[in-house]
Amino acid sequence: MARPAKLHGKILSEADKRALKQEFLERLARGEFIKDAAERMTVPIATFERWRKHDVPFRNAWDQARNIGKAARDYTLPPMPEKPALPAAAGVPVAAALGRDGPPFGWAPRPHQQKLWTYLQGGGRRAVAVWHRRAGKDSLAINFAACAAQKRVANYWHMLPTTAQGRKVVWEGIDGNGRRVIDQAFPKSIRTGKLDDEMLLRLEGGSTWQVVGSDNFDRLVGANPAGIVFSEWALADPRAWDYIRPILAENNGWALFIYTPRGRNHGAAMFDMASATPGWFAERLTVDDTGAIPPERIEEERRSGMADELIRQEYFCSFQAALVGAYYGPALEAAESNGRIRRVAHDPALEVVTAWDLGIGDSTSIWFAQLSGSEIRLIDYYEASGVGLDHYAAILKER
Repeated sequence: MARPAKLHGKILSEADKRALKQEFLERLARGEFIKDAAERMTVPIATFERWRKHDVPFRNAWDQARNIGKAARDYTLPPMPEKPALPAAAGVPVAAALGRDGPPFGWAPRPHQQKLWTYLQGGGRRAVAVWHRRAGKDSLAINFAACAAQKRVANYWHMLPTTAQGRKVVWEGIDGNGRRVIDQAFPKSIRTGKLDDEMLLRLEGGSTWQVVGSDNFDRLVGANPAGIVFSEWALADPRAWDYIRPILAENNGWALFIYTPRGRNHGAAMFDMASATPGWFAERLTVDDTGAIPPERIEEERRSGMADELIRQEYFCSFQAALVGAYYGPALEAAESNGRIRRVAHDPALEVVTAWDLGIGDSTSIWFAQLSGSEIRLIDYYEASGVGLDHYAAILKER
């Protein structure tokens, strides 16, 4: 006779079993049972035991996994493992001990973040994520760095455009759940030191994680980071990547660029390059892709005075959105979206006309155009300053 299934001493009815089975499978799929354990990380046995005995969220997750797994075995569900015997070696892989790999410490990737997370966890070394505001770019990046720091002993950086911005957004930042950003990803139980003035954490095992700014990139040259997050890359100093990339090339490190567009600047060039380069990850996610911000919220922003250009940039990740206040920005954006900005070859059969803006204390500019039916084809442009009309006459003859 089969023994009845029990949970916390209560005999389960068939309805209880079905409900528990559904909950078990759903929560297992979400990784909730081990969300307080680090992804693929190895910690000293003493630390593991301290978490199990004294860290309440970790202990609760461990006990819950064991209890539900025990009940599940009574009706042929795949069992959660009993508490493993800890090896006598110097360390124990926590996620493996819990029976599954998973994200760290009370965090899990949202559905729209899963593709990038999988790429990074699979060993990807170059990624560009152009995501809309509030899509969780920094959250994913910091939690991935926490995992990476446990897998490989090295230095890791989270770089904002400026050091001051890094302190405000990351080092002193608070997430949507009221938690300090760094405490969520790097709980005190895995830290051995904290230097507030340098925004640096020392971690068990020997790795360090630090918040830095691209405004001081020249002072960072000479260090040896194995992983760098370039946050708000479209606003950062692009020279930072050129100085740091040889370090990552030599030590086989990784780089993650996360940002929202800011016009056709180096951020757009980076995304275009990554999209066309094998081995690079490139992804652009708008609010239509993630569903993270409902349409009615965006409409509220528009009614309250948010410029359309800013909405297209911040929520729909448009590289073409004109900068707010630009004189001809909307006209140029419309021309590009309508396919009116493209390469046009010079037609020898047509006359070339010029339009001049004569400069006295500033530059003189010249547009070269050809008229073809109803089209005005702008085929060339030239400007200079500090020269006489004879210089421009020579330019016309050359063209």
